Amino acid sequence: SFNKAYQIIVNYSEETMATLGLVRKAYLNILTQLIQDTAQEIPFSPIQLPLTATMIVKVKTQFPGFQVTDTVVETPMILHHHQLRDR
Repeated sequence: SFNKAYQIIVNYSEETMATLGLVRKAYLNILTQLIQDTAQEIPFSPIQLPLTATMIVKVKTQFPGFQVTDTVVETPMILHHHQLRDR
């Protein structure tokens, strides 16, 4: 849940979060918003993880064609992976 994610992340330092490639404050803000939206029964909308500049460079090194985009993925296998996968 978003609450559990927040409870875990809030205890991590900025440095620890940076090693994970995330901007701590921005990520906590996103989680807070998701918690509030859920409480108000606002439908989920896609988020963009707040990657550090270092992480973006590392990703682009591994995947030269990588682009940050706000395009919503609508591929059924990606959207419903846990429901559609072989068990």
